[in-house]
Amino acid sequence: MRLFAPEGKGSLHAPLMASFLAGGLAGANSWLFTYPIDYIKTLMQSQNLENIKYKTSMKCAIDKYQT
Repeated sequence: MRLFAPEGKGSLHAPLMASFLAGGLAGANSWLFTYPIDYIKTLMQSQNLENIKYKTSMKCAIDKYQT
């Protein structure tokens, strides 16, 4: 936000579009790191309890990475 603010002013003086851009970039970067972890968690939680395929999340992540 400070990059878009006028010289010598703080981020509060940045244009409104800068706020949208900064928020969008922050959200995209957040998903870049959290989506794979969330995907593995979902696979682990949706297993059939009578026929467990993945005993640990690490085994699940390795299997999905290999496929």
